Amino acid sequence: MTSLDLFDESLINQVAKLCADLKELVVQMKDKHEEMKYRGVDVTSCLGKYKKGMRDFHRTCYILIHVIEKIEMNDSDITVDISESLQEHLKQKYDMNRLEMLSEAENIHAIDQILEDLAFRRHCLSSCLETIRSLLQNKPERNASFDKYIHKAERRLVTISDVNSDLNCLRGNLRAIEQCIDKYINLLRDGKPRENDRDNFAQYIDAQDIPCFTYIQLMEKLCARIEKVEIKATFPTAEQLMKTWQDDHGADDQFKPKVIELFQAVELDLTELFKDQKSTYSIPYKVGLIGHGSVGKSALAIELANARQYSTMIDTARSTFRYLQFDTLAYKHPRTGRSIPFTFVDIEGAIDADESLSAGNYLELITRADCDVYIIVFAGLFSKHNRDCQEYIKTKLQRECLLVRSKADALFNDIFKDETATDYKKETAADYDVKKALEQTRSLSKVTFSDERLREEIYLTAVRCNDNSKDASWAQFDLDKLKDKLIYLAVTDIRTIRICQLAILTSKAVINTCFRRGYVVSKTRWKWFAAGASLIPFLDELPNFFGREEIRQAFGVHDRSAIKNMFRGTKDSLEEYLKTKNVTIPKNTLESGYFEYLESDRPEVSNTYNRAPSMYQNARKSSTVKKNDRLTRNGTKMVTVLTAIGTSVDDILRFAIPAGTVGLRIVSIAGIVIGVALAPVFATWAAYSSGERMTEHLHRLCNDLFLILSLFAVNECNEHRNKTQTPTFSSVFEETLSDEDE
Repeated sequence: MTSLDLFDESLINQVAKLCADLKELVVQMKDKHEEMKYRGVDVTSCLGKYKKGMRDFHRTCYILIHVIEKIEMNDSDITVDISESLQEHLKQKYDMNRLEMLSEAENIHAIDQILEDLAFRRHCLSSCLETIRSLLQNKPERNASFDKYIHKAERRLVTISDVNSDLNCLRGNLRAIEQCIDKYINLLRDGKPRENDRDNFAQYIDAQDIPCFTYIQLMEKLCARIEKVEIKATFPTAEQLMKTWQDDHGADDQFKPKVIELFQAVELDLTELFKDQKSTYSIPYKVGLIGHGSVGKSALAIELANARQYSTMIDTARSTFRYLQFDTLAYKHPRTGRSIPFTFVDIEGAIDADESLSAGNYLELITRADCDVYIIVFAGLFSKHNRDCQEYIKTKLQRECLLVRSKADALFNDIFKDETATDYKKETAADYDVKKALEQTRSLSKVTFSDERLREEIYLTAVRCNDNSKDASWAQFDLDKLKDKLIYLAVTDIRTIRICQLAILTSKAVINTCFRRGYVVSKTRWKWFAAGASLIPFLDELPNFFGREEIRQAFGVHDRSAIKNMFRGTKDSLEEYLKTKNVTIPKNTLESGYFEYLESDRPEVSNTYNRAPSMYQNARKSSTVKKNDRLTRNGTKMVTVLTAIGTSVDDILRFAIPAGTVGLRIVSIAGIVIGVALAPVFATWAAYSSGERMTEHLHRLCNDLFLILSLFAVNECNEHRNKTQTPTFSSVFEETLSDEDE
């Protein structure tokens, strides 16, 4: 088992454990939810019942105390007269204002406040009733006039007992939910507070406690691994080269990675990928769902992905943050019957879309999703934000864009009720009224925010119909037609952009892993040569030139030295290969300065470069790096000049001062001493500078190779796209589409 397999196994085990823990929490939460739903208890209802029962609590307590006094005095005449001032005093004594201020919030703190108030009032009533019962035991004749006050107080105690039982049950459930939430947070947060990860505790001691760190880390690892798996599946030849080269540690003539082999591997993989529409069945067709929040994007994504068995919706104003992804093989090719992979990306809903900043951020989110087709989902008028997104997708991203009017059943029911003055019922609704309501539903779905009408086709959907409509024949609306449209787009799209992006990612991975190494050539001997040559002005440029030339030969950019090519009139194999592929790059784009034969100042070359995917343009370094390189070169030249000056002081002074004088001898000796003293310093600087310049040249060369490989992939993909014929479809599929239109 390789180290990569061990990494995969460890990653899968981490993900599986996290999923198991989350599933257990889901079960616990569902159990508590079912229990709370069965009891039907909430803070609002309990508090309402409690306040109603305790409305005249202060009067009841005052009367009970009055009863106690009458029993002690053997007086059976009870007359209660409470003045306004006494009533205000009693309200303050029994804290009736606190009763009115109790919160209805569904949380433990609010329940504890109610339970505290409830305990106080229970104590007041219980103490009075116990005293009354104790006094009445010594009275052989019980006065019936006391009974109604005693029964009233007992009913208050029953109310308190019932509310106390309900609130304690509700508090227990809420406490259990809070514990589940705490477990959920600890599962997703930094590994530091987790008790089950004590083996790796040392690495978390100094780490910052980041919310959801564990989840973010796992997702990033999965995304990186998915990218590697996609590269391995779509570019097996290039991936095999990288696997072979990355374990090689040779240098100079023993350095195995060769650029032309990488170009040929990418070309071979691209040819194989476009053959027989293999890309249609190997690369998922990405469908992005966008729109405002709470318009039904998540429900539609689950329905389109056939993911109802493992996904569910929650009743909340916002169910998606960033994006959710659903992969499925449920769609079949209409002619061959082979499964077509689909990926549905549920992008979070736009919030405050009328603000330019928020709208810009949402467009950036759409761009990052990088889908082949986007579905704009709207549940009301087609808004300005929706229009902006549509234009951005079509003009800027140059992708397909479909329009879906969700929750069409609600619009239909409103129209049906306005026309017939009754709610829709399948058993009693007339066909004429249904047909008329459907026509108006389709018509109103085309209205925009500016009272204009959409010219594009609108697909009506109603994923979560109400009970009266879900069994109706029209309840599906255009859902099946939308699925057929997606199949049609997936079959006719050969994934050119996606393949090109994967080719660029593959090239980047191979170059960064196998070519961007510090030991490509041995720098030591060139450093020694530069140190020795630094004593002669500008002679240290020769070791730098030959060191860079050796790097290019190690990469296979040059088969032989440039000097031999110049005298023999020969060309390198890479140059001949790239010229046959018509790879051209605008001038002043490359950094190394050794691919002039690819540069062109023709306008169409610049246009192709600007239209190509922007991913490869990130390889270019900033001008600061170039400036630093110039400073390094100028510094080396300056040191060389100073060295020459130091070693030539004696000769200069011999012409300036008459020979034979004592001063001449002193100055000559001083010049020799200065030259000898500074020579090691200049040699050290020249050696260091030579190594740095070779390293800088290696990185610049890798940047240029990545840029050339990216444009090479773009040209190859465009050539295969032009050669590929759009597939014809069976008449059965076309008839299916026409039936749905009817």
